[in-house]
Amino acid sequence: MFGKKKGGSSAAQTRQPVRIGTHRIQGTGSTRTPTPDTGTPPPTTNTTNTANQPTQTTQVGVSPTFRATPMLRRAVKLSEPPFADKLKADKAFITAQYSHFYDNTGARKHDYQDALAENYFEMSYFDSPYMMNPSRRSMLDPYIDLARQGVIDLEPQDSEWPQALAGGDYFHFTNNRKDPSLRDGVRRRIVVNVRSQEQALQIADALLAQFDDPTVSPFVAKFKVLMSFKRMEPVTKGDKIVVYYTTDATDPATDRVGERIVDAITGAIPVDRTDPRLAPFYSVITHGIAWADEAGGASFTTRRDDLMQEVVDENPQLISETAFYNAVLAKFAEKNVDPANTHQYVTQQLNAPPGPRPR
Repeated sequence: MFGKKKGGSSAAQTRQPVRIGTHRIQGTGSTRTPTPDTGTPPPTTNTTNTANQPTQTTQVGVSPTFRATPMLRRAVKLSEPPFADKLKADKAFITAQYSHFYDNTGARKHDYQDALAENYFEMSYFDSPYMMNPSRRSMLDPYIDLARQGVIDLEPQDSEWPQALAGGDYFHFTNNRKDPSLRDGVRRRIVVNVRSQEQALQIADALLAQFDDPTVSPFVAKFKVLMSFKRMEPVTKGDKIVVYYTTDATDPATDRVGERIVDAITGAIPVDRTDPRLAPFYSVITHGIAWADEAGGASFTTRRDDLMQEVVDENPQLISETAFYNAVLAKFAEKNVDPANTHQYVTQQLNAPPGPRPR
């Protein structure tokens, strides 16, 4: 199994950025020029006689971001995104996980550690055509050019450049115009799930345009986009795009920066073309888009998965789903996650503006 910790890093990275160029010039734009498709078309899925067909996967350049083989999705998901009742959505997920760890007497199962090892993937991985239709390598060239100019820094998340370009990875687009002195706002993230890499790059172009906007750019640290250059198995992370930003402390009544980011995303592609499936505990803004506080260090989902694991490790007996749910919320509260707003941290809510409004 691929490790979860490495693949889910947050805005704070432990290793130094890989810069593609050292010549830094003022950026004048960020629009991606479409590259003519002169290669072979994306592979199509043949629904007949699939049992006898070899599986088309790639192991070259595969990072912990990707899962090499399909997995059984045991977690119960709501049929519709829970726009109105986040507490109901949180409870539905937590109580559904209870039977993975405990038997019908309330005793912890003998193989509970295997279930714990799968819990992160059950939270954040989904089947999708996204990895089945890879990007052309040339689609990254305009962004590499921007990095060579010094407009942005561009780096793969979990692998070195040769491996990332051979297979795929998250690619981090770091804003060189962010103002590091703006520390009074609250750090947040906006996540997006889309169905194709072409859609992801359309959103990337819209986000790069925000790097040029002097009213938004100083507050936006970076964003990352999941890309692959080989056909891979159709199970991968739900958050195909993650934007890291800081709220404007001079405007405590609204999340002005977050609103502008969401406007850019929804202006790039129709929201009905996004994929509504996201990891639990996020606060949904609209179809396929959500937000949360950003604490640094471990990723949003890793942090909550770790707390659920602590509950199971510390409790060999929990008599019911309700007992498990209450224990998880108590652990969240103990470790600074607001049990009533599980996408936020208690210590970051003082004088914080509300998040981006639901659409």
